[in-house]
Amino acid sequence: MHRSLVDITDTGYVVLDSQGLIIDANEVYLKLTGRASLAEIAGHSVTEWTAPYDLERNAREVEKCLKTGHVRGLELDYVRPDGTFQPIEINATIFHSGDGDVILTLCRDISTRKQTDVALQQARNKLNLLNAVTFQDIQTAAFSLSAYQELVKTAIADPKARSYVAKQEIFLKKMVDTLDFAKNYQEMGMHPPRWQNVRQVFLYAISHLDFLHMKQNLQLGTLEIFADPLFEKALFNIMENVLAHGVSATEVTLRYEEKPDHLTLFIEDNGVGIPAEEKNMIFDRGYGKGTGLGLFLVREVLSITGMTIKETGMSKRGTRFEITVPKGMYHNQAG
Repeated sequence: MHRSLVDITDTGYVVLDSQGLIIDANEVYLKLTGRASLAEIAGHSVTEWTAPYDLERNAREVEKCLKTGHVRGLELDYVRPDGTFQPIEINATIFHSGDGDVILTLCRDISTRKQTDVALQQARNKLNLLNAVTFQDIQTAAFSLSAYQELVKTAIADPKARSYVAKQEIFLKKMVDTLDFAKNYQEMGMHPPRWQNVRQVFLYAISHLDFLHMKQNLQLGTLEIFADPLFEKALFNIMENVLAHGVSATEVTLRYEEKPDHLTLFIEDNGVGIPAEEKNMIFDRGYGKGTGLGLFLVREVLSITGMTIKETGMSKRGTRFEITVPKGMYHNQAG
């Protein structure tokens, strides 16, 4: 009964001894390896038909299996005798018996999924290229239009006409800012998150802003946070918000507090603060005096690695942004 179930399943089934040599396998597994009979593979190691570029990773997973008792979701390629590649997903478990340990391995054909992933990636690449060209063309046109507007202002004397040009400049800036947001939003999540030194990222972020009059009080040590590459852009947007809306702000402080299950990064200024009725809306798309996209982007970037942000300052006493970082997503090299 047990053998019948193994033979009718559409999943590859192979049993290895404690040395990693094949004891038994079903027809599906033989097909995955490109072999015709069990006699061709019995007593052999699966590494004989594992793709050369996957051998090292496979060895690490075997070692892991011997330590933990199982392997889950391992993806690698087999090479058939005719030279074709067979992508598979492996799940393995060690079983202990009186005759010695055996490793039961289930192998699933993931060729279709791999083909779909490749097709989707190609589609993404084409869309990214289209978007990049489109953004560049519109931004170039907007830059040219802005230059012509400057020429128009010097050529007209009518106050009413000049006021129309001033309003056009406002809408033009909003259009350019929206394009910049769209470009950043498109890039969000495109590259894997990485460990980033918060102090260094903050200094890079404000290097693009007029921060000469703003005192910086950085109590960060060597704190690093695991975040999307756009983390610098997130801090830039927060600091841009401080400059634009802090009014009387002369100092900004970055500090953190570590709790058992999370870390909180505080970003505080001594400006006018945010009215209580607006605190829950400032991160919403479209809210604010400009494009309403800056703090919205901040929230989206942080959420990629599970971080959240809220504003907890007191009106007329300064803003205070609190970024909550989950445990495992931060470390202090000095600690």
